Amino acid sequence: PGDTPKEVNLEIYRVNKDFRQLVRTLVHEGCAPGDHEESWDGLDDSGNPQPSGEGYRCRVVIGDYVKSFDFRLFRPEKQNP
Repeated sequence: PGDTPKEVNLEIYRVNKDFRQLVRTLVHEGCAPGDHEESWDGLDDSGNPQPSGEGYRCRVVIGDYVKSFDFRLFRPEKQNP
């Protein structure tokens, strides 16, 4: 019923017109129903920072439900002393 845990996948891809590359898996586990929160630190699965200004896609799969949205990652420019 409504309280059965479901398999959840939450992934970040780098995308452009020619390719889609998985850079980070944030969640890959069974989750109980309810509110959950995740954040992405801009790193790939190996801990490498991802390029600023690139296009990314967040994709979530919960059972048969699939949703994705596109976004851009922007980092503040480093200030010279």
